[in-house]
Amino acid sequence: MSSKIVLLSFVVLTIFGLTSCNPINKEETDGVQEVLIRERRQLFGGRNGNHQQVGVKAGPAWGSMSHSGGPITYSGGADLSSPKGHGLSGSLSHTPGIGGQGSVRGTVGLVNNNNHQASAWAQHDRNFDRHMHRLGPETNSAGLNYQHGGGGSAFLSGSKTPGLPSRGTVGGSAPIHTTRDSSLSISGQTTFGHGMKPDHQVGLTYGKSF
Repeated sequence: MSSKIVLLSFVVLTIFGLTSCNPINKEETDGVQEVLIRERRQLFGGRNGNHQQVGVKAGPAWGSMSHSGGPITYSGGADLSSPKGHGLSGSLSHTPGIGGQGSVRGTVGLVNNNNHQASAWAQHDRNFDRHMHRLGPETNSAGLNYQHGGGGSAFLSGSKTPGLPSRGTVGGSAPIHTTRDSSLSISGQTTFGHGMKPDHQVGLTYGKSF
């Protein structure tokens, strides 16, 4: 990890007063370590190949710095959600001298019980130049998600970027075999759009706990 990232880790810890707190849990997943801190504060970071990242989360807000051998990218955002499945989130990133991206997403819970969960969402994405001025057309997306208590799921989404063909995706997954420590499921999806040949994908997913 570069000296800039290490220095940022120390600064984040100092600003949020976490150096005197004891971690209450620690886990490592796919090379990224996360340490949960009291008062809903979370320091996260790690390295995956050439990509390095460090950040902090406090309540619904978060901020991070990352890089993959080039300029550092500064990112921040917030995620709000309710027990009924409603949510609102937004993020903004900027790489000095290059540009950035921004995204806003809203979710409405339609059904939320033990056996069925369904939601509708809409999202707006935009690119920025190095001066954080709007760059190019925006992309607007919307979709539906469904989750069954037995493990099955389905989704439908579509996106539109001015000047480009509209595109949609429909798919789902279903469990085939489930035991106490293993599971096997089948999934499939189709991507379609104006002027393009539909792209079909089917796969199997196996998981086992040790």
